Amino acid sequence: MNKSEGKSTSAGFVLFSSLYAATSAIQMVHHPKPYVMDVQEAPDADDVFWRNVGLEHKAQRTGRAMSFGASAVLCFFWSIPMALIASLTELQSLKEALPILGRWIEDHPKSEKIFAQAAPLLLLTINDVILPGALKYFSTWEGFISSQMLEASLFVKLGAFMVRFGE
Repeated sequence: MNKSEGKSTSAGFVLFSSLYAATSAIQMVHHPKPYVMDVQEAPDADDVFWRNVGLEHKAQRTGRAMSFGASAVLCFFWSIPMALIASLTELQSLKEALPILGRWIEDHPKSEKIFAQAAPLLLLTINDVILPGALKYFSTWEGFISSQMLEASLFVKLGAFMVRFGE
């Protein structure tokens, strides 16, 4: 096989001429060993996440476990940088906690306004750009062949973060 042709997998897409035939194929047991052949409706051609097509069941399970674990660790440790950045808006308490920074702010009084204005922007950037990007990356490990399922997994993870932090 030529490298430009891609890699061979044990996956495929089948078109049926009737809804009855497609529904029957989805409900039938196709192999006596579990997870050797998994049958599901195919996503639209534009919606296929090709990297995960043909992924074995064991790799999907491992990916789901790794995604859940990475998301849980991120959720657990997410409050540390968020608290630090949120404290930047409370400069008085930050000056008391970090005397070196307090002296630097007193030496440069204009920096106090910069800290106060930059902290909400930094929080917004982290919550709306970095967090969804990291969680989407974790979701790609789960083995979904549909980008819609990938987005649904991302939505669930973001929902867990919003519930966790009460935002």
